[in-house]
This record gives sequence, structure tokens and C-alpha cells, in this order.
Amino acid sequence: MAEADAPEWIVSTQQALEGIIKRPKLTAALLSKPPFRFLHDIVSEVTRTTGFADGLFQDDELQSGKIKEKELKISYLNKIIKCVEVATGSSIAVRPGKVVAGMEPENTNAFLVQLARAATSGVDNARAVARTLDSVSSAAPPAKPTLLPPPDPPVSAPEPERAMAVAPGMRPQDSSREAVAAEPERQPVQMRTAEPAKAEPAADTAAGGHQRPSTARRRPPKLSTNE
Repeated sequence: MAEADAPEWIVSTQQALEGIIKRPKLTAALLSKPPFRFLHDIVSEVTRTTGFADGLFQDDELQSGKIKEKELKISYLNKIIKCVEVATGSSIAVRPGKVVAGMEPENTNAFLVQLARAATSGVDNARAVARTLDSVSSAAPPAKPTLLPPPDPPVSAPEPERAMAVAPGMRPQDSSREAVAAEPERQPVQMRTAEPAKAEPAADTAAGGHQRPSTARRRPPKLSTNE
């Protein structure tokens, strides 16, 4: 039942839906700032009583308690808003993000009025749902690419050992021996010894300049006699 002191846009919502659903209660307090669960209950009850939007939602989308993340709530609202637009052929000035945040309640109520209109229009529900799902799936953003870890730096291969050139018909060990044999033979270095110094001639001992050999025995001294 419409409330006398409620704003006109709330009264319009109450009048549009009261002949379709009995629950949840369409109070002015809830319609002035509709929470997501309240809106989910309205859509689910409209589908149950009229068959509109049947098949649009699957699995967890059918249970409001399992739609907790903001992205999932926006996805749910996007589907039902698009389905109402397809069924009525008119665009609805409502933004799902604002609806989830509890903002722009007048636009949210305008959507509920259009929901009641679509549900009672006798539109081909299966066709409307199919067109809605095609439109939503084609408008879905592409999945984010998975980032792979950077590849490991390339490992440099060890340098190959340099092999000695091997003459045809020779084994590697023979080649090394030939290389050693090919080296010129080194001659031993002869050390020169110093020559012995020559003895200097002794000074003349006699007046005649006769040189007495150094190895000669001395002449015995003369003995004095007392004659």
C-alpha cells in the first residue's frame, strides 16, 4: 500500500509493483535507499509470479546471500537492467554502481517501475533473455593476461679447450712429443774462471841486481872468533 507522506517517485513504485508481488514489503524506508538484497528479493519475486527474466540468472546468482562482492552485485544488476531495456525497448537512466552504493534512489525506483511494466507486457521472455545474455557476454571486458615470471638469464657455455694442431697420421701425444723435439737444443753456458794473478818481481837484494829466489834458504850467520 502506498504511503501518503512518501515522495511521488516512491508512491509510483509501490503502485506499479503492489499488484504483482506481495513480498517483500515495499516500505518507503526501504525504497528511499534500496539495499541490494531488497532489490534481489523484488526481482526474484517478479520472476516467480510472472515468469519474466526466467533463465537469466544461474546457480549462485539466484541466492542473494551468495552475492557478496561488489563486482558480483553490479553484474547481477547489469543483467536485469539490460533485460528490462530489451523487453520495453527503452533505455533506463540507472547506474548499477550507484545502486549498489545506495545512491540515486530516484533512478533506482524508476527502474523498478520499468521492471513491473516489462513483466506485465506479455513480451517473449525466452527471446528477451537470449538477447540479454548475448549483449552482456559481448560487452564483458577481456580477461586479464596471466603474467609469467621473467625467464632465467642464459647460461654461457664454457669455452672449448684449444687443441694443438696434429699433423696427418699422428696422434695427439705424438704431436706434443714432436713439438718438444723440434725445439732447438740449448748449449750449456761455460763460465770463465779468473786467471791467477802473477807475482810481482821482488826488489833487488844485491847491488848487481841479482834476484834471489824466494824459496832459497838463508845464508847462515857468520860466527865471530876471538883470535
